[in-house]
Amino acid sequence: MGWENGFGGVARRAAGYGVWLVLTWLALAAQAQVSWVSNTSVARATVQGSVNLTRPAGVVFADLLIAQVAVNPSSATVTAPTGWTQVDAVTSGSVKQYLFYRPAQDTSTGAEPASYTFTISPSARVAANVFAVRGA
Repeated sequence: MGWENGFGGVARRAAGYGVWLVLTWLALAAQAQVSWVSNTSVARATVQGSVNLTRPAGVVFADLLIAQVAVNPSSATVTAPTGWTQVDAVTSGSVKQYLFYRPAQDTSTGAEPASYTFTISPSARVAANVFAVRGA
């Protein structure tokens, strides 16, 4: 099964789940005037060692960053960079999906990195997203 027909479909479903999760969370927090800022994503047929995600555009101090990393095979592990907190890791068939969050630091002083490197062990196919929301 090729990337496009195999893990690619799973990656699209995983990305859809991540969007659903964020939008559901936004709906629950509507009283707090939570708003979507932006997101970045990456999908790789094979990652050896790590995957790098660029900080979403428009992020400012105290925005909530939510990272979703899906790996295939499910035996692969994902380790987040310093400052990220793991919320959950769920396995469905051959795919394991990790969810992390962190509050954004001051982007004007360089305290918030321009990108985030998640360690993948061992090599795996990866689909990853970072979402930013404001007012959470």
